[in-house]
Amino acid sequence: MKKILFFLVLSLALFLSETFVAQGTKKKVDEKAAQMNIYKGNKNYKAGNFEAAQKDYQLALENNPNNTKAAFNLGNAYYHSKQWDAAMKTYEPLGNNNASDKEFRAASFYNYGNVWMEQKKYKEAIEAYKKSLRLNPKHYEAKYNLAYAQKMLQKNQDQNQDKNQDQNQDNKDQNKDQNKDQEENKDQKQEEQNQEKLSESQSKALLDAMQQQEKQIQNKRNNKEQKGQIGTGKDW
Repeated sequence: MKKILFFLVLSLALFLSETFVAQGTKKKVDEKAAQMNIYKGNKNYKAGNFEAAQKDYQLALENNPNNTKAAFNLGNAYYHSKQWDAAMKTYEPLGNNNASDKEFRAASFYNYGNVWMEQKKYKEAIEAYKKSLRLNPKHYEAKYNLAYAQKMLQKNQDQNQDKNQDQNQDNKDQNKDQNKDQEENKDQKQEEQNQEKLSESQSKALLDAMQQQEKQIQNKRNNKEQKGQIGTGKDW
């Protein structure tokens, strides 16, 4: 099977491991049946029938629970079915299994990192690739993917920082607009109050003028009446 770069699974043919038989297990180990199941699973895997491959690898593990090859291939079948949780639960124990050789463990951590990458969990992917490289420093794909994951993590951090800065600027602008609106409302209210005072003042002045005019008219009338009483005695 072809080896796929970036954050896809590695070729199954690169990572074969020894078969380990559990000590004290109650169930009888049938290694021949396990190998047959693996063979069937590989055929289904290559044909793209990943669900069928999963069942074959699971049967292989039932016949031999310690067959790391079956477990690794099962993780790959989960991966291609986008069953991320199941794939991680398969790869991680294989990477931590000190009974396996370092190259196999490195491959398990590498694929474990690939699952994190698919979910854009770059911090977790970086840690997985580092574990892979500690076990196998010559793992080219792990080096490449590590650099790629670090780049993507930095990009996300920069974008989040820019987003926060934009949000802060928007908040400042919004507060500025609110203050401006408040100031305009304050000025408008003051103007209305001034106009109201002016109206009151004008009304009072007009009233005073009317009263003064009325007073003048009344005085003229009084003067006329007084002159009429002192006049020639004619009946007006």
